[in-house]
Amino acid sequence: MQMQLAELPPRRRQKHSAPGQPEITFGWEPFAFCVREARPMLAREAAEVQTDKRLPYDPDWDRLFGWAASGSLDVWTVRAELTLIGYTSVLFMPHLYSRDVLMANVHTPYLAPEWRQGWLGFEMLEALCEALRERRGSLVVVDLPVDSRLHRLFDRLKFATPDTRRRLWL
Repeated sequence: MQMQLAELPPRRRQKHSAPGQPEITFGWEPFAFCVREARPMLAREAAEVQTDKRLPYDPDWDRLFGWAASGSLDVWTVRAELTLIGYTSVLFMPHLYSRDVLMANVHTPYLAPEWRQGWLGFEMLEALCEALRERRGSLVVVDLPVDSRLHRLFDRLKFATPDTRRRLWL
């Protein structure tokens, strides 16, 4: 059974910001709560990381809202004071071949480019992994392009060497 999001207070950044810098918090937010604020960042992310023209940016909002309503989709956010500066969506599901294994499929984490200095991206992912442990996640799956810079962060978090994922466009 999953905890209600309202019961989970935001986490403060583990390493405090310098004096005068905004307070950074991480936390779960319902998709419906943050999607309006995230939409410009989603388009910015797509323009930055989606280089395959066969996969145009056109989210299936109805499906996303449906997954969120069923409790299968949540969003891990990063905020500077009250401003959204990063996120990752997480789709929860039992593993197809083992119902006792709760998978957390993490969509590409995104942190606005102006916030990518220092360790904030690592702290975001480290806090996410701890939050997934608390939600009884058994297996975290992240699909990344082979040349993604995020592989270094996932290596630091002790994720296994990337599996090979192959595609065929028909």
